[in-house]
Amino acid sequence: RILAFSRSMDAVPMELRPYCKAELSELEQKEEIESARIVVSTVNLAARFSFIGIQKGYFDVLCVDEAGHSTEPEVIAVAANLMDFDEKSGFGQLILAGDPKQLGPIVPSEVCVKFGMAMSYMERLTLRGVYGRSSTDHQYP
Repeated sequence: RILAFSRSMDAVPMELRPYCKAELSELEQKEEIESARIVVSTVNLAARFSFIGIQKGYFDVLCVDEAGHSTEPEVIAVAANLMDFDEKSGFGQLILAGDPKQLGPIVPSEVCVKFGMAMSYMERLTLRGVYGRSSTDHQYP
């Protein structure tokens, strides 16, 4: 786990500290990410991975936890910069986890709210029919 720039190691519980890296240079971050099988990051930090040299397509699965709290541009920007979603690369997978009915995105801009950015990508997708319950047995497909 690479800590966000705004988080100090003091804020991390003792039992998690052996798995955390803080205050790394960009090269050290890149090396640490590329040496791990699983990388845990915030959406905002993951958005910076391409700037430190992580190549598009390096990850084959991107799991966004608390996706109900992320705006659509945040999720799409990370996925578009880190993953290949084409047949040649083996179709990367984007997994959105969370509860879209809990805490939604924080959108301070009234203009963005006006144009629908106050709804998370996860919530917008769950409103599509393919994710809805059956009208007869109330089960999900």
